[in-house]
Amino acid sequence: MRPLMLRGHERPLTDLKYNTDGDLLFSCAKDHNPTVWFAHNGQLLGNYKGHNGAVWTCSISWDSSRLLTASADQTVKLWSVQNGEQLFTFNFDAPARLWTSRLVINLQL
Repeated sequence: MRPLMLRGHERPLTDLKYNTDGDLLFSCAKDHNPTVWFAHNGQLLGNYKGHNGAVWTCSISWDSSRLLTASADQTVKLWSVQNGEQLFTFNFDAPARLWTSRLVINLQL
């Protein structure tokens, strides 16, 4: 096994998470754009665009269909992993830095 160089973010990383199967790697950064990669080779699969501040953390549903991202823009966003569609935005009165997601991710929207 060799280390992978992930090239795609323009600012420092804030969080890295694998999905349950370990085949996808999700990264968050201060560049506002959460990103998904193939874990085995580091290939960039896509970005989730919609935040207006640093993205501090993310959480992936057990079936890898949904992604939650928490940001300095005072929002938590729910995304479709497959097509990058923003499904819902939760608004707060302060930057969102930590999010417990198991119940929310399993909601049917």
